[in-house]
Amino acid sequence: MLHFEKIIGTTIPGETNGDSHLKALLIHHEVIVPITAGRLDLGPWQRIFYAEFDGQRDKRVIVKVMGE
Repeated sequence: MLHFEKIIGTTIPGETNGDSHLKALLIHHEVIVPITAGRLDLGPWQRIFYAEFDGQRDKRVIVKVMGE
């Protein structure tokens, strides 16, 4: 995250989380995950990471199942 701090900077005085929103836009906020035979079907170099930029708050996860 230090690279983001160099690019974006930190929160502007008076703002509480502007930099958090910019970081979230760069990282993205959703992922499509393939599941085959009931198991995650990620490639050998694929991983899913969660990054929190806006402090500890209650979060929700939305799962949409598509296909067969």
